[in-house]
Amino acid sequence: GVHAGAARMRLKSATESRTVHESLSAVELSSRAAMSDLRRLLDVLHGDASAVGQVGLGNIEELLDGVRRAGLPTRFTSEGKARPVPDSVQVALYRITQEMLTNAARHGDGSTVDIVLSYGKATVSVTASNIIGRTAPAGDADAPRTRPRGLAGIAKRAALFGGIVTYGPGPDGHRWETVVTLPLEDF
Repeated sequence: GVHAGAARMRLKSATESRTVHESLSAVELSSRAAMSDLRRLLDVLHGDASAVGQVGLGNIEELLDGVRRAGLPTRFTSEGKARPVPDSVQVALYRITQEMLTNAARHGDGSTVDIVLSYGKATVSVTASNIIGRTAPAGDADAPRTRPRGLAGIAKRAALFGGIVTYGPGPDGHRWETVVTLPLEDF
């Protein structure tokens, strides 16, 4: 994380790749989150009961603030009536949102990422939407639909809770949408 931050700060000109800058920012953000989790875990292992709290839905704005500081604009919306969500599901949704933001930083065009948290009667879902960053090379119509690597991790987390993941270009063809829906009726 420190090396990524130093490398990002050493980028000297505006002509240097914006993608490199965004990738280094994503590495910094992910490493900070990992260090925070590790600190929390070590505190728990050493008997500090005040450290038991894990990240969850209440920390989404904090996550988005970090992403904004790294240079990726985000907008957050909550829909539906908020309801109690088990801690394990909250942690999963937080981590899924974190991965969605990392994917948007890596594969988007750097414009605003919309994150929507939706509460249904028996589900909770998170949606990320951003403008697709790269265009398809001539003759490669499927290139924008290439599955970012982070989607496998998102799908695995969602599967642990019986969730559904959908992703791909949105109806306008210009925005990438990832939607994760987790059932709550079993909790």
